[in-house]
Amino acid sequence: NSAEICEYEKTNISGIGSGLIWKIDGIEKYNLGNTIANINTENTFEVKSDVLGCHSNYSQPFMVSIKNRPTKPTISLTENSICSGDGKTIGIAANDIQSGASINWQDGSTEANRIFSAVGKYSNFTVKSILNGCESEVSESKSFEIKQTPAIPTIGSSNGWSICNYSLTNISVTNQETNTSIVWVNNNSLTNVAIGGNYAAYSLSN
Repeated sequence: NSAEICEYEKTNISGIGSGLIWKIDGIEKYNLGNTIANINTENTFEVKSDVLGCHSNYSQPFMVSIKNRPTKPTISLTENSICSGDGKTIGIAANDIQSGASINWQDGSTEANRIFSAVGKYSNFTVKSILNGCESEVSESKSFEIKQTPAIPTIGSSNGWSICNYSLTNISVTNQETNTSIVWVNNNSLTNVAIGGNYAAYSLSN
């Protein structure tokens, strides 16, 4: 008879009878009662009953074996932050996994390598490995973000794009999105414009 437990677990060994005398690794132990609790070491247990000075034979040996937990995994990222679009993705991988071990992410996934492309903030990813029924320590957490790429700005002129030399106009972006900044690629004045010129701008996510 035997039992296997992981190194971070404990077990109880119980005997049935009166006046139990235990033998642990060949050494007799008295007054331990019917249950030996919180065992976390490899030992061989035998037990016999003592009733009015008469002893039974010792039971068959019962061995407790300890299984090592697998090594603690690590996480790697291809990028910490990217903008969406153009097929860009972020890869996240579980590393330092012992041979034969399975893995389990905090969200239930069991894939070692994962790819993300949807816009959003991905926080506190962790992973653990499982081998022979024993779990590793949980990895250090990793977070990453895929930011929405802003729309291409549309530039407007308050007085049209063809004005008389005595007229003025204002140049502005007409479709600026929330949480973006507009960057102009020239140094021309944008207000009270009285001379011709080329205007271009792009958006940056804040």
